[in-house]
Amino acid sequence: MNAFYHRITHPTSSVSNAVRTLQARHLRRVEQLESMPERALKQIWWPFLQHNSLVSPSQVTVIDSAYKDHMLTYQADPQLSASPISTNENQQESNGVNSLVQQKFDGSASWWTQSLGHANSQITLSAAHAAGRFGHVIFPSCVHEPALNLTEHMLKTVGAGWANRVFFSDNGSTGVEVALKMGLTSYRRRHKLPSGVHFDLGVIGLKGSYHGDTIGAMDASEHSVYNAQVDWYKGKGLWLDAPQVHLVDSHQALIFTNPGDQWGPTGWKVPYPSLQTIYDLHKRLKEDPLTEVYTNHIYTFLRKSRYESSIIPASLIIEPVIMGAGGMIFVDPLFQNVLINVVRNNPQLFGHYKGAIAWSANPDPPVNSNEDDSWRGLPVIFDEVFSGLYRLGKPSAAALLGRDIHPDIAVYSKMLSAGTVPLSVTLAREDIFDGFRGDGAVSALLHGHSYTAHPIGCSVAHTGLKIYEAMDANGSWDSAKQSWQAEHDPSTETAIWSLWNHSFIQQLTKSDEVDGAMTLGTVLAIYLKDQTNSKGYTSSAAKNFLSRLQSSQLNKDQQIPFGLHARPLGNVAYFIASLNTSSETLHAIQEAILCSLHLASDKA
Repeated sequence: MNAFYHRITHPTSSVSNAVRTLQARHLRRVEQLESMPERALKQIWWPFLQHNSLVSPSQVTVIDSAYKDHMLTYQADPQLSASPISTNENQQESNGVNSLVQQKFDGSASWWTQSLGHANSQITLSAAHAAGRFGHVIFPSCVHEPALNLTEHMLKTVGAGWANRVFFSDNGSTGVEVALKMGLTSYRRRHKLPSGVHFDLGVIGLKGSYHGDTIGAMDASEHSVYNAQVDWYKGKGLWLDAPQVHLVDSHQALIFTNPGDQWGPTGWKVPYPSLQTIYDLHKRLKEDPLTEVYTNHIYTFLRKSRYESSIIPASLIIEPVIMGAGGMIFVDPLFQNVLINVVRNNPQLFGHYKGAIAWSANPDPPVNSNEDDSWRGLPVIFDEVFSGLYRLGKPSAAALLGRDIHPDIAVYSKMLSAGTVPLSVTLAREDIFDGFRGDGAVSALLHGHSYTAHPIGCSVAHTGLKIYEAMDANGSWDSAKQSWQAEHDPSTETAIWSLWNHSFIQQLTKSDEVDGAMTLGTVLAIYLKDQTNSKGYTSSAAKNFLSRLQSSQLNKDQQIPFGLHARPLGNVAYFIASLNTSSETLHAIQEAILCSLHLASDKA
């Protein structure tokens, strides 16, 4: 045996050569990782980042790889690592070996795209199969199996009972652009407005909404920090202040408006015994006084606006239940329900504008169609780019807006492709589609991109949707639902739930540093008090909180087996889990959040 070991350990042996090769490759890999921050600082233009605040390579997060809920990030100084990397994500004890990489929980779900964690094996194989079989192929007047499978699946699930057509695009913002073209064109053609003549067609929307960074989508939102620097922003809409939902004081749910908005100089607050009570629209529509308050407010606003604004409302666009980019604003679902019904039941509000009536072929623009599958009042667009496909615990957030509430047009993205590639679909009713029929291409929907309905995206989307639905059917979230069981009255139709523990939310809202919290499905939003009275996106409250939360000292104190990577939204700190995030991982994050708040209280 001595001779054998002498032979294989000899400097010229194949084993020694293999070891040297591996060591050399490892060193080259480390050198590559170590050089990346400085190279990136000199050459990359990052989105949503003020580069004056990024002055040191140490501020750049180098991601070596990602798996499940965690990214492996390079640590130039091994002492910065909260824990060594182990095959057991819950291992909390060091084995005495410092690692050059650290696990970090992907708290923003990589800008809201993740659903099953990174590098899910089924999704990866689906992408590989489509890449090997198709690569990319042209789509107009063509079809391939992944695109058709996804189309039929969307129509049978989130489109069931209302949608007949699916239009493919490449991301959420573009999907909204398509939806706006569908909605505004349908309005123009139903009202027989002559082609070639410009009208100030716009939308009805909510303050705090944001539908994407392309020009049309930006114009469909009110003025904000996102579009303030864009000279060609027009803001083509009428904007309503929507009452919001928070959980406060450990157990109480609250619907409120902000002082100084359209609801008055002082605002108002209405307490509810539980979150479930707020989402029980079947009962609230019959018993809650806010139903009448909202109806009168919305009707009065729209009636007044038709005389005072040059904008001709031609579509209603909302983000159902939650407005993400605006600051994780949870809107009172009753308000959105009433808004949709007021728009659909009062077509007279949208025809007699001076601009429209002057050019219409009819002195009285047409009223609602009597057909059940036709849009009424205005085309209603749901931007479910963020909220859709189980993000909030339901296949569609529309399920939380009450019985029989469906859009005429809806946009899905983010979770659609299970965190792999950009993809979006816009679903529409048949009469929206029919509005683009004509004698030539000029009447068609002239929108598309080179990679429309790319097979890789369609394949992973179909695979991902089937996984989501199987998890739902197999009870994968039953334990999470159980923790919210006290919130659910069996007599109600809609049981809301969250992967974030109910008792944790109750503890969270007790902190003096927290204004309120909200959670549904995978989303957790913490609304922090700002000591400088800064509001919204300009606040640094969440940035400061997350900096404290992410500190290595805190992680060490809490014995968390991973670091935390998260992005602030002004005064809102938010975390988004995957649909399959383990309860152990969630518990560790929850404990870290509570510890951070308690530490802050101790220091104060």
